[in-house]
Amino acid sequence: MTMNYMDYTDDACMYMFSQGQKARMRAVLEGTGSRSSLQNSLGCVPPTPGTCNAPSGLASSNVGTNTATLSWSPASGASSYDFEYKLSTATTWTVQNVTVTSVNLSGLTAATTYNVRVRTVCGSTSSSYSTTLSFTTQTTSTCSDNYESNNSRTAAKVIPLGSPITAKISTSSDVDWFRFNNTSTQRRIRVTMTNLPADYDMRLYRNNSQVAISQNDGTNDEQIIFNTTTAATTYYVQVYGYNGAFNNNSCYNLLAEISGTNFRQGKEEEEPSHFELVEDEFLVFPNPTSGDVTMMIPFGKHATGTLQIYDIAGKLMFSQSMEGDRTVKTFNMDVSSFQAGMYLINFTSGEKQYKQKLAIVRQ
Repeated sequence: MTMNYMDYTDDACMYMFSQGQKARMRAVLEGTGSRSSLQNSLGCVPPTPGTCNAPSGLASSNVGTNTATLSWSPASGASSYDFEYKLSTATTWTVQNVTVTSVNLSGLTAATTYNVRVRTVCGSTSSSYSTTLSFTTQTTSTCSDNYESNNSRTAAKVIPLGSPITAKISTSSDVDWFRFNNTSTQRRIRVTMTNLPADYDMRLYRNNSQVAISQNDGTNDEQIIFNTTTAATTYYVQVYGYNGAFNNNSCYNLLAEISGTNFRQGKEEEEPSHFELVEDEFLVFPNPTSGDVTMMIPFGKHATGTLQIYDIAGKLMFSQSMEGDRTVKTFNMDVSSFQAGMYLINFTSGEKQYKQKLAIVRQ
């Protein structure tokens, strides 16, 4: 069919489509065909000037005591934007013409509500204004941070014992360090952090070795109890915001105490004075045992893990999935039904694995 328009012959020879080709083209162009809209195309009609649409998505972010960032979505055909803001109680707007889709405001008044709006400029025409947005700047800080700069262990500030202090985490990278000493007669340590304005955690160091950590969720109070027998040593407290949490307007309270007797863990019995909790350490006691055994299991934040016990031949004797709470979890277990001998306790959490040997004896 050299005369077919879809053949590869000289154009002068072509003068027809086949009946099947015709049917296929009509199916595409007519009715509900994929290109049926071409029947209503205005391709031969000169275009009319487009409309200038108002911007959408106006929003505020990074609102501080005297600063704020306002942004919106780009509008089609925009050559620039008229951005306006004012006090919510004022009648006159302050106008800025910008070619970007965000504005950083400064020099605002703390604890004050502002109104903002924006419109699109399309050459010689302008759109209507967007919906007016309101935001309120933060209040001025009600506390003073008298311990800065103390952002490293070497810059740690000495704090009094038995008297609470106030301090502030003012940026996402701010870390506070404090130090104090216990004595030969008052060796036990308790550090309590209250009135938290954000999700703050703390660690306790003996010289440069971490010995304890407190990481409760959210703004729950934090407390570390360290019933140590080591005397007359320098201890350091590190306070930081979890995942960069901070509040530049509010302080937290920190209280460091020492005692000649063991501090109690809430309503629990006193812990043995020889037990010192070290972060990321898996402890099993008493060992050997003839009945009950207590395991101190380290968990990361919101971590889960699996506890398994094997006999000396490698046979799995016990397995249990466990869930942590960002603190060391105590797990008590009766092993009196196990045969006397040596066992391997394995705890796995994420990529970390901890092992301890346990001797079971019979009295």
